Amino acid sequence: MATLEDLKFYPQNQLNYYYDQNSSTVCRICLEKAQNSKKMCNIFEGNEPIFTMIMSCASIQILQGDGLPNTICQKCLAKLNVAWQFKLQCESSDLRLRQFYTDSTVLSFTETEKNFDETPATSQVKPPETKKTKKRPKESNIHQCETCGKIFNRREYLTQHIRIHTGEKPYCCHICEKRFINSGHLTTHMRTHTGERPHACSLCPKAFSTRQELHKHTMVHNGERPFVCTTCGKCFGSSSNLYSHLRHHTGEKNFTCEHCGKAFYTKQELKQHLVVHTGEKAFGCKFCSKRFSQSAHLRRHLKLHA
Repeated sequence: MATLEDLKFYPQNQLNYYYDQNSSTVCRICLEKAQNSKKMCNIFEGNEPIFTMIMSCASIQILQGDGLPNTICQKCLAKLNVAWQFKLQCESSDLRLRQFYTDSTVLSFTETEKNFDETPATSQVKPPETKKTKKRPKESNIHQCETCGKIFNRREYLTQHIRIHTGEKPYCCHICEKRFINSGHLTTHMRTHTGERPHACSLCPKAFSTRQELHKHTMVHNGERPFVCTTCGKCFGSSSNLYSHLRHHTGEKNFTCEHCGKAFYTKQELKQHLVVHTGEKAFGCKFCSKRFSQSAHLRRHLKLHA
């Protein structure tokens, strides 16, 4: 597979042949060739063509039919999406700041000009008296949601929270079109496409895409289980695990199999059940060729090799 480093040493005639043969499988940004064309996106297709986003974020010109690759890989598309959201945020903040400060400056200049025109030409112009400007009262640190009464110490946190009630999700992933209420959630989601896992466990080789997942994992090592079921006294390492457990007491089964209609307490239980219909055996033994549909079945089988 040719890489960017390889292409630096290609003669021009070989580069032309390379692009002609691989124009639909070579990423225009990183120049990597994809083994599966389904993982590539055409930069000229869609309601919001990707090539316009690239030209807005980078000082390059892209024209349809220019003879260069017309596709982009998912990793570069994920990076482009983050850059695009950053660009929109910068432009939005700049516009709001300029509207505020421009209006204040124009008002101040107009008042000064008016005072100057009313001064008689024969009178001596006195320097303007310095008046003590009253300090604006500090904005209250309490910002309360009018819908549910929840309180926040910053207005931007309240703005993001209100989107939970309104359903507004202004941040969109350009790979799978999933939407989010803030840029942080989008950035975390993009790691599912790029495979990035920046939060590593200091006690084992495992790494995670979010700090919350890492924190939940560390409880496996230290044995901490702070969430207690008030019904049976069972302890859990996370509130989500406790919430899933409580359904066993209430009988709530929200996850239903679309094939047979059987209902389950958790999504994981439903996922384990689906292999009955699909026949998938994702867990393979490293000592022999046998495969299993459940990880528990594989662990039981491994005891035979021990």
